[in-house]
Amino acid sequence: MTRKDIPGVLEVEKTAFPLSPYSKEVYESILHDPKAYPVVACKNGEIAGNAVIWIGRDAPWHDSKDDPQKAYLFTLGVKPSFQGQKIGEQLLYHVLSACVGAGIASCTLRVMEGNIPAIHLYEKFGFQDTGKREPKHYAPEGKDGIHMELKNMQSQAFKEKLEEIGKKLKRF
Repeated sequence: MTRKDIPGVLEVEKTAFPLSPYSKEVYESILHDPKAYPVVACKNGEIAGNAVIWIGRDAPWHDSKDDPQKAYLFTLGVKPSFQGQKIGEQLLYHVLSACVGAGIASCTLRVMEGNIPAIHLYEKFGFQDTGKREPKHYAPEGKDGIHMELKNMQSQAFKEKLEEIGKKLKRF
């Protein structure tokens, strides 16, 4: 992601997450954060989706924010007109591969309750519901935030799973 991508990323935010609080300033600060790894997916000449993961930074709900063994998936979104085309899966594959390459052992995220397609995507990669909830985190929808975590990212089993997903995506 570059600065010139920000208008397209904001369009993804607006269409995928109509009530998103993220602004141009948020994304500009992400571009200057050395722990942030922002990526975009383009299709037909436009930004179809984006993801931001913090490598070496734990989830904001934990006491210890910086941790060289952890990552936090800040956002992953795909424009509705591009959903169902494996763009979210490609973005997740890309950022998790970067995490594995950086030696990250676990990754956390927060997803809105009821977002079944996103939950299924995360489960496909091995994320599990931690059982923790943030009541009404997604305001004004009034939906809880579900915490999910992916552990053992440096294990051979996870690396093989990620490789298999990558092979299937390349055939797509």
